Amino acid sequence: MATYLPDAIDIFPQFKAYRPDFNSVERGLMLSDAAYEQGARKLRSMYDSIFSSALQRKDTTEKRDAYLKQISGALKSIASSDLSQIQNTDAAYKLFDPISSDPLLAKDIVFSRSLSSEYSKAMNLLNSTDPATRRQYWDDGIKALEYQAEEFRNATSEEALSKGNPRYVSNIDFIALADKMAKDSGLSVKQDNVGGGYIWSRKNGEIAYPLTQSMVDTMLSADPAVMNWLKTKAYVQRKDFVKQNALKYGSEQGAESAYIDKILKGIAKKNEQGAVLDNKELSDLKTQKESWDNLIRTKGIATEDDRNKYLALVDKIKLAEEAAKNSQNNIATQQVGDMKDLVSLRNAADNAFIIANYSVLGESLAKYMAFKNSEVSIKSDPVFLANLRGQLSKELENLRQANRKELEGIKAANRINEIITRAQNKDEKEKDEDLTAKCFEPCPEGQERDDSCNCVDIEEEN
Repeated sequence: MATYLPDAIDIFPQFKAYRPDFNSVERGLMLSDAAYEQGARKLRSMYDSIFSSALQRKDTTEKRDAYLKQISGALKSIASSDLSQIQNTDAAYKLFDPISSDPLLAKDIVFSRSLSSEYSKAMNLLNSTDPATRRQYWDDGIKALEYQAEEFRNATSEEALSKGNPRYVSNIDFIALADKMAKDSGLSVKQDNVGGGYIWSRKNGEIAYPLTQSMVDTMLSADPAVMNWLKTKAYVQRKDFVKQNALKYGSEQGAESAYIDKILKGIAKKNEQGAVLDNKELSDLKTQKESWDNLIRTKGIATEDDRNKYLALVDKIKLAEEAAKNSQNNIATQQVGDMKDLVSLRNAADNAFIIANYSVLGESLAKYMAFKNSEVSIKSDPVFLANLRGQLSKELENLRQANRKELEGIKAANRINEIITRAQNKDEKEKDEDLTAKCFEPCPEGQERDDSCNCVDIEEEN
C-alpha cells in the first residue's frame, strides 16, 4: 500500500488549460484583411484605369489589348496570391509598368476621360430645368468636341501628345448680357430738338448709339468667354465646310485649302472696301465740320439745337477716325504670316472670321441696347406758338383793313354805276319820246316814213 511522506513538496505543477487571446487574433485577421483589401483595391483601380478606360486612337487600343493578353497568366497568378503582403502587391504593380508608363496611352486615357466629362457637362446643360442654364447648350459646342476627338484620333503620335484636352465651350446669351449692362448702367440719353413749331424730345435711340458702341466694346473685350465663343464658331464653320465639301475638292485637305483661300480673299476685299468707305465718310464729316467752324467763327452758335448738332458731329468724326484706323489695321494684319504654313493659314482664316463676326456682333448689340427703350415725343413749342399768334393777329387785322377798303371801293363804284344807269335811262326815255313824236309828223309830199320813222321818197311802180 502506497504511503505519502508528510511535508513533501509536489514537483508537478497543477495543470491549467491554454486560453488563446481571441481579441488579438481577431485584430490580426482584421489588419490582414484590410491590407489585402487595400492592395486588391489599388490593383483593381490601376487595372480599370488602364484596361477599362475608353480610348480614341487605334494604335493605343491595339497596344493595350496586346499587352493584356501577354500578362493575362500573371494576372491570374496574382489574383490568387496574398495581396496583404507588400512583396506580392509590388510584384503586381510591376506588371503594369510597361503599359502605364507609355506616354501616348496615358495621353489617350486622359483625353478620353476629359471628352466624356465634357459631353456629360453639355448634356446636363441641355437637360436643365433652368432656362438660363439650358441656353448655355448649343450644337456648335458639341460639334467642336466631336471635331477635337477626330483630330486626336487622326493625328500622329507626336501631334497627339501636344494636343490639349477637349473642352466644351458654353453658349452665351448676348441679349441677356446687353440687357443687364443697360440696366446696371441706367442707360438714358436724352435730347430736345426745336424746329417747325415743335419740340422733339428723344430718349436713347440714335443719340445713344455712340455710347452703347463703347459699352459693348468694353463688355466684349473684357470677357474671355466671348473670345472662346467666337473661336469655337470659327473652328466649327471651318470643319463643317471641310466635311461637306471634301468630295467636291477631292479630299479634306483640298476642301480646307479652298475654304482658307475663300475666307482670306473675301476678308481682304471687304477690308479694302471698308477702308475706302470709312475714309470717304471721315472726309465728308470733316468737310461738314469745316463748314460749322466757319459759321461759328463768323456768327457763333445761335441755338442749343445747333450746339447739339455740332457736338454730335464731333463724336461721329471720332468714331469715323477709329473705324478708318481699324480698317487699315485689318488690311495690314491680313498681309502678315507665312502663306505656305498650313497652321498659320488656318489661324489667319479663323482670325479673319473672328474679327468680322466680332464687328457684326458688337454693332448688333449696340443697336439693340440703343433702340430697345428708345422714345420720341412731340409737343408744341410755346415760344413759336406765341409768336405765331401775334403774327396771325397782325395779319388778320391787316386783312380786315384791306377788306374794309375794298368794300368801300365797291360801294362807291356801285353808287357811280347807279347814277350812270339812271342818267342813261333818262336819255333813252327822252330819245324815245322825240322819236315817237317824229314818227307821227307828216312827211313832205312824195315821201313816207320808213321803219325808223325817217322820211324817204316813195318809189314809183312800173
